[in-house]
Amino acid sequence: MRIDKEVYKYINHELQHYEENKKELERLKAEIIEQSPGPADGQPRGNTTGNPTEQKGMKLVTSAAILRIERTTKAIDKIYNQLSKEYKRFFDLCYIDQVGIVKTCNDIPISEKTYYRWRDSIVYSVGMELGLV
Repeated sequence: MRIDKEVYKYINHELQHYEENKKELERLKAEIIEQSPGPADGQPRGNTTGNPTEQKGMKLVTSAAILRIERTTKAIDKIYNQLSKEYKRFFDLCYIDQVGIVKTCNDIPISEKTYYRWRDSIVYSVGMELGLV
């Protein structure tokens, strides 16, 4: 269960920013949907269509930021849903509430060694789901 150091850091970073990324995903989608429509005459401009709804739909499915965040959050959601009750509690304390090692270990209760083992297990599972491991 060895993960390259940089990959581990990336996955752990994504886990730590999971809630923020979900909010950012919704913001990006809303920004595209609420964008003002093109010209009223419906005529195409350049390489775009005259249909503003189609333009918004294309932006939603082709935006690189949206695709990356969506892929990551779906992978984390899938792993979270597969976790046992104890691991979910650990995930919530560690990545959602971000209360720190000592409080997490005291609240569950687990040892510090178990904390690192569980964290590594979650990072590895998400990495497998993302195809990074």
